[in-house]
Amino acid sequence: IEALGELHGRRLLVLGAGNGEDICSLINLGANVFVIDDEDSLEPARDLVTSAGLNPEFVTDDPSILSVDNRNADFDLVYSGFGAIDWVDDLDSWAGGIADSLRSGGRLVAYDEHPIGYLFGAADGSLVVNNSYFGAAAEPGAPDTADDDADNGPTWTVGDIITALGANGLATLALIEFGESDRFESAVDRLTAV
Repeated sequence: IEALGELHGRRLLVLGAGNGEDICSLINLGANVFVIDDEDSLEPARDLVTSAGLNPEFVTDDPSILSVDNRNADFDLVYSGFGAIDWVDDLDSWAGGIADSLRSGGRLVAYDEHPIGYLFGAADGSLVVNNSYFGAAAEPGAPDTADDDADNGPTWTVGDIITALGANGLATLALIEFGESDRFESAVDRLTAV
């Protein structure tokens, strides 16, 4: 809420519908909310938001590469919620879409899990290093030993994100890292569950 600031009457673009909870909260805080995601991802969020009696505008588009029609430079704020950046294949296109969507003086608030959360894993009751921080993809020439169903995390770093945003004219005014989250399961959470 501190990063979002006063939302009453502000135009807010949400990239990625999630389960709809963030959308409900943002509307309840007074924002005029527009949500962009693919049709399959919009459906559960639309169901939750509608059942809460709220009415944001839903737009079908790829939140990681906004079409020209949705880059209208009139949003006060762009919000990217938890798990959204993990789906981005091209950080430069993602950042460019955000920059083109914001009015002058507008800002992005990205609330997402830190990629270092994927560094560790739990194995036989111990905390182990599972992945490289510098990309979950295997090193060239390394044997593929990963479980195909495992989520090995993002292939980007915090530096990659900040660089993509800066290359598209967006200044980083604050980077706040939290020591814990009630949204993201970490390897430590999985360890205690063993």
